[in-house]
Amino acid sequence: MNLRLNALLTSKLKLNKKIILFLFSLFYCQIFSQKALSLDDVKKEADHFFEDEEFAKAYKPYTQLVANYPKDLEYNYRLGVCMIYCEPDKKKCISYLKTASKNSEESPKDVKFYLGKAYHINYLFDEAIKYYTEYKLIGTSVQQKKLQVDQEIKACENGKRLLSNVSDLVIQSKKQLNELDYFRSYDLKSIGGKLLIKPDEFKTIIDKKKKEKSVLFLPKGSNTVYYSSYGDNPINGKDIYTSTKQADNSFTKGEKVNGINTEFDEDYPFLHPNGKTLYFASKGFNSMGGYDIFKSVYDEENKTWGKPKNMEFPINSPDDDYLFVTDSAETTAYFSTGRQSPPGKIDVLKINTKRIPIDVLVIKGNLFKESQDQILKGKILIKNIKTEDSVVTFKTSENGDYLIDLPNGAKLLFTVETPGLNTQSDTVNLPLATTSKPYRQTISYLEGKMIITNFFDENSSEENYKQYLKVIEKKAKLDVNEKAKEFDEKIVNISKKEVEENSEELKTKKDKMNSEIPSVSNLELVALSKQDAEEARKEYKVLKLDAEEAKQIGNDLLVTSENTISKINELISSDETIDDIKIRNDSIKIHETKKNDAIRQKEKANKLLAYSEVLNEESKIKEKEAELNEQYSNELEKIIINNNNESITKLETLQKEISEISNKEKKSESFYNDVKEKIEEK
Repeated sequence: MNLRLNALLTSKLKLNKKIILFLFSLFYCQIFSQKALSLDDVKKEADHFFEDEEFAKAYKPYTQLVANYPKDLEYNYRLGVCMIYCEPDKKKCISYLKTASKNSEESPKDVKFYLGKAYHINYLFDEAIKYYTEYKLIGTSVQQKKLQVDQEIKACENGKRLLSNVSDLVIQSKKQLNELDYFRSYDLKSIGGKLLIKPDEFKTIIDKKKKEKSVLFLPKGSNTVYYSSYGDNPINGKDIYTSTKQADNSFTKGEKVNGINTEFDEDYPFLHPNGKTLYFASKGFNSMGGYDIFKSVYDEENKTWGKPKNMEFPINSPDDDYLFVTDSAETTAYFSTGRQSPPGKIDVLKINTKRIPIDVLVIKGNLFKESQDQILKGKILIKNIKTEDSVVTFKTSENGDYLIDLPNGAKLLFTVETPGLNTQSDTVNLPLATTSKPYRQTISYLEGKMIITNFFDENSSEENYKQYLKVIEKKAKLDVNEKAKEFDEKIVNISKKEVEENSEELKTKKDKMNSEIPSVSNLELVALSKQDAEEARKEYKVLKLDAEEAKQIGNDLLVTSENTISKINELISSDETIDDIKIRNDSIKIHETKKNDAIRQKEKANKLLAYSEVLNEESKIKEKEAELNEQYSNELEKIIINNNNESITKLETLQKEISEISNKEKKSESFYNDVKEKIEEK
């Protein structure tokens, strides 16, 4: 092996020193790996690296130890911690940490914290908060401060807010590069300047002691430099400083930048050539965990940097994201992340800075049964009406719940197969949404007929991210996605078309109004008033009929349900005389279930009767509106024929009354929506 390596090196004399050192390192690593270590030696090596927080080096030996001692709590704990910081697949660590936390008395003290951290980096913020909070009850104050538990809890709360509305990005390229020189891949042609490891002249004694290796942007044509440093006091972590080049090419002593530093770490500043926009990474403010990228704009009037704005997901994640550098037009940018890279590697992304809508909507649905004996587990087939392609086929859960990803803005055909009922289909038009928000849907049956109800206008909340968890996990990978650009162009084209159509429609209406207003005669106004009266009269009749039907159905249902409840009560009384306890209890249980169904029927009956009253009240309002319009047309005719001044005064009064009655809220709609919401809550 030695001879072969020497021959290789001799024949490649032009190789630089770095490559030669790499080859020697590779050779000796191979020699070392051939030497078998005892498990005691492996444990010593693993423990040494772990105590020094060199998790990448401790990872492999702890893997070996867990393979030999799969139930050992300490080994599982330490392997789980190593995985948090070294394993690209962030879900792997959870099972080991859960194993380590099984025995609360014997489990390592900090396992609760790291289990919280494991859920945190996997976007399961509520679970993370739970374990962080539990750790606060047992962890020492010194260790809690070191692990910054309160800040981690705050980061989870920030994450819930930041992910309540998710948009997407066009990822142009993604490269996994060495941690030592990843920043050299940034293309700075449009702005000039250089990215380089921070020179010693910008380092304090503490920076050098901590072997701090930050990256500094040296702008072209500017004497001002922004960089990060521990300064002279490491208590508050790293901060952003600024320094100016002097006539002798030396730099002034660095000064902290006001408004963008916190008690936590700030790093990787990039001042755009416009001199007004500063991008930087911070673990403070409203970071969702680790370094998040922020943007601050300089306020010329107040001479201060504006409140930093989080660049949000998917640029930011619960892991470290940093070094955001844009082109001169701020349309394209580079940034780096460690969220899915192995030790020693960094992912560098080139993106379009413009946000675009996500290409999917997530619908949370419920299949409701009409009768007690109906089976909820149904099958739903969804087809795209425009393309006639099958989108998805899935089964609901035992309790009728389902969660599906569907194409944003699509027109779909839902075909539902429910045991015991006819297969039925209905169309669902998805909104063309610009950001994620909760989309709910119910599928219910009334007398065997399927009814799909969509709740697409609900407001966002901090819990939305749970509905989009699978989408978030997918988008967090930051895969190159040219199709996203096509989808964005589709949105833009549709939006432009809608604007043009709306503008044309508005122009047509305006022209029509302008042409009609001067030509409307008094006689035509009389005709219009009579037409309004006739329409109001028709609506009155429909409402009156609906009210009567609702009342009739409600009364019939009320009588039936009350009779059923009375009979079941008699049966329950009879059940109580049965001697056999099991038979008695089973019979009572069956009758109680039927009684509950009858009680629900009675509740429906009462709701129908209440709805009938509301419809009846609205019918009276419509009847009044019809009468007022008839009076208005009569008084207008008097003016035309007799020029009656008294009628002019009456017209003004009538017009006011008509306006007031027309603006009255339709109580039947609010009543119906209120009942529907309560049913959904149940």
